[in-house]
Amino acid sequence: MTVQTLTIPGEFPTLNSVLAATKRHWSMYSTVKRQQTKKAAYLAKQGLKTVTGPVDLEFEWTTPNKRMDPDNVSHGAKYIIDGLVQSGILADDSRKVVRSLHHTFAPPNRKHPRVVVTLRDDHE
Repeated sequence: MTVQTLTIPGEFPTLNSVLAATKRHWSMYSTVKRQQTKKAAYLAKQGLKTVTGPVDLEFEWTTPNKRMDPDNVSHGAKYIIDGLVQSGILADDSRKVVRSLHHTFAPPNRKHPRVVVTLRDDHE
C-alpha cells in the first residue's frame, strides 16, 4: 500500500458561501471552482506522485472555529479532487479511481486552518 499526504494551508469556500455568491451572479460558481481547483492542482503537483489504482481519500479539516457544519466545510473536497485530476495525480474522479472518501474534523486552529489529504493506494 502506498500512502501519500498533502497539506493544503488555509480554507476552501464553504458550500453556503458558494451558494450565496451564485445567487448574486450565475457565473460566480465557475470562477470560484476554477480558482480553488487550480490552487489544489498546483499544490498536488508539488508534493504527490501519480496514483494508478483505486484510491481511498481521507480529508482532515482544521477550521478556525467550530461554527460551520461538517457538510458545509467538506464541500471543499470537490475542488481538491478536481485538482488531483487536473494535476495528473488521479486519472479521473470516477468510482473506478476514487474508491472512498473519509472526512474527519480536527480541533479548531485559528492561526493555521488547513486540510490534510491522505491518498491510500492499494496498487503499486
